[in-house]
Amino acid sequence: MKRRKLIALVGSAAIAGPTAARAQKRLPRVVYLWLGAAGSDGESLKGFQAGLREFRYQEGCNLIVDYRYADGSEGRLAELAAAAIAERPDLIYTLGTGVTGTVAKLTRTIPIVSVTGDPVGSGFAKSLARPGGNITGTANTTGPELVEKWVELLSEITPRARRIAMLRNALNTFAPPS
Repeated sequence: MKRRKLIALVGSAAIAGPTAARAQKRLPRVVYLWLGAAGSDGESLKGFQAGLREFRYQEGCNLIVDYRYADGSEGRLAELAAAAIAERPDLIYTLGTGVTGTVAKLTRTIPIVSVTGDPVGSGFAKSLARPGGNITGTANTTGPELVEKWVELLSEITPRARRIAMLRNALNTFAPPS
């Protein structure tokens, strides 16, 4: 009987051991920083969360996301950014040039993933191809560098195309001049 108990004990320890070790493992922490009020980031938030799901991240299971909203106050944004950096998250996700600039002034070590208008023109990246530093992300820009790349890709996709048109919003400060 003692032998059976010993086998059961060793077997359950072998099964429970890795599970217990995984349970104690620290989950990666991401800070999501938005200048506006909670709820004003509708599509941006949905896109962020969809991206997490696409890469199989589940909040609370294998990732912790700390959502911080500045309610439109740049002063509050600076406070939130400083507090987030003091907590040393694994990554900070920023939306907008102002938010990225605020966080970039406070850390050169914590990775920042940003969505900005012109990361090169704003000084966040050396180039789109090789950003350098601790900031990476996407550019909501249609500057000459990016337009040339789009035309090049369109030409590869549709080599027989004779005309290419681009629609732009002239009110958008990041839209290239006509």
